Amino acid sequence: MKRFFYLLIVLLLGGAVAQAQNKKVNETKQAEEALKRANKLFDNEKYGRAIEMYKDLLGTVASGQVVFADRKDELGAHLRLGLCYLYGDEQSLALQPLKQAHLINPDFSPILDFHLGDAYVYNRKYMEAVQSYQSAIDKTKKDDGKKYLELLHDRVLKEDFVKVSNKRIKEAKNAKELMGTPLMARIHNLGPKINTKDNEYAPIISQDNSILIFTGSHDKNEHEDVLISHTKNRTWNAKEPWHHFNSKRHESAVFLSLDGNRILVYQDRGNGNLYESSLNYSTKSMASEFSGGNSTITGVGKGKKRRKRKKRRSKNLKDVKGSVSASAKSKDGWSKPKSLGKHINSKHRETSGCLSPDGNTLFFTSDRPGGLGGLDIYMSVKNKKGRWGKPVNLGPKVNTPHDEEAPFMHADGKTLYFSSTGHNSMGGFDIFKSAVNNGKDFSQAENMGSPINSQSNDMYFVSNDKGHAVAYFSSDRPGGVGGKDLYRVIMNPGSRQKITEGALLSYRVFFMYKKAEMHKKSLPAAKALLTFLKNNPGVSIEVSGHTDDVGSNANNVALSQQRANVVYNWLVSKGIEKDRLVKKGYGAKVPIIPNETNYARIVNRRTDFRVVSVTQQ
Repeated sequence: MKRFFYLLIVLLLGGAVAQAQNKKVNETKQAEEALKRANKLFDNEKYGRAIEMYKDLLGTVASGQVVFADRKDELGAHLRLGLCYLYGDEQSLALQPLKQAHLINPDFSPILDFHLGDAYVYNRKYMEAVQSYQSAIDKTKKDDGKKYLELLHDRVLKEDFVKVSNKRIKEAKNAKELMGTPLMARIHNLGPKINTKDNEYAPIISQDNSILIFTGSHDKNEHEDVLISHTKNRTWNAKEPWHHFNSKRHESAVFLSLDGNRILVYQDRGNGNLYESSLNYSTKSMASEFSGGNSTITGVGKGKKRRKRKKRRSKNLKDVKGSVSASAKSKDGWSKPKSLGKHINSKHRETSGCLSPDGNTLFFTSDRPGGLGGLDIYMSVKNKKGRWGKPVNLGPKVNTPHDEEAPFMHADGKTLYFSSTGHNSMGGFDIFKSAVNNGKDFSQAENMGSPINSQSNDMYFVSNDKGHAVAYFSSDRPGGVGGKDLYRVIMNPGSRQKITEGALLSYRVFFMYKKAEMHKKSLPAAKALLTFLKNNPGVSIEVSGHTDDVGSNANNVALSQQRANVVYNWLVSKGIEKDRLVKKGYGAKVPIIPNETNYARIVNRRTDFRVVSVTQQ
């Protein structure tokens, strides 16, 4: 009898073990199948859908519902999830999955350390980024007999990888320095009437600020066209295609003259060239050209006919290189774009250009031989016959071994704005400016700094404001509508802040008499402070509430504390960590100016912001 019970127990235990083993096999199989589906989405660049699949999969693994057969599979899932974020619009979210992948196997690949460095940069943790990039370099230099590094779809020469990693280190250090002295500026996304999930860039603003011309996609076209919008009640209307310059190719308007009569256009013919078009006043005024309705710019019917004719002609074009062209108004409105000539357009790339205020000097970009490297900015002067002369490279104060793009000469004729991946860029393209002396000598390029520049690509800066205080540019920074977006910036060009402990920041939120609610007129200042704190994650501040001297001391202290609390809570609701904020009410003890007039009392009803600590990031 005992033997019978013993055998029964053995059989039951064996069945339980077998059942557990089968369950584990099924869980592993489920994990493998889910990983294959997610990896297929990743390989097809369906990053949004892949993110959701990787998150679901890793969540079920963490909860024990499914298991990976090998930790390499788990590492691969974390790695690909991080790369999905880096390749998309939420780069800062790449940090946690990439850190987890690195934790599983710190020696997996130097390229993993490199991507981890990128993720730290997008979280503004610059010293951690430098360490990751340096780790990638150190691991690469270990002699394993291989010339290449490989990770997923990446295959790169070790020598090139070390160069890129060193450049990233320099950019991270530049970012840390520039973030410490931000320009006082407010950045505004132009919103969904202009921006889409695709790319919008190369803004052009008419002199009266009523017309916005830019480049982007529309009607699900695969190519990009010239688009236009008009202002109404100080907001931009929905965009529409400018059919006169659009075809089945890629086109981009890159410059409009001050008088609105000449426009430079990039056309995607071969490598890309520049053309010019002019406007004839004999038949139409500038206003009618840009007024909409049946104008040359927005007339849909005529535009379709032009497209068909262009398509037929394009079949006979062979080996025609793209170029920048100029267009002028003819008796039918804008003239047919005309090449800028042999000195400007070459068998190489000419991608962008602008004219001096008098129209006699052309600045343009080209990657022709003889430059400093990549795309350089060149200058050409028009001769007595009206033809563009032999171009001159602007030299090392403007150009670098990397790429320079999107030159724009301000109406003052003395300030050249452009974008570059060289100089002291914080990463990607940054916007720079250079002063012009005697029409030919250029000062050393100056980075426009934060918050105009970011770790993303910031380009195509244009301003027709006499004081350089209002401008437009393009950026693919996180937080936009999607892809490259158009932004408007309002700035005080001469105001930079050095962030030190005890420094009083130049933001103030004002309040109505006996009120503790933030007035809508103070929202721009609050938003500017929010941007500053997000751009400088190592800065902690005190939110200091103040009142005028009307009322008792006890009431004023209580009211000032309420004002500090309101701004504190607003900042926290916008994502600022509580441990970076201190709130305190001072009552009427610290006036800006003595409470001797009604104006003085109005000014003293406020919250100030003082730096209490600065930590290295």
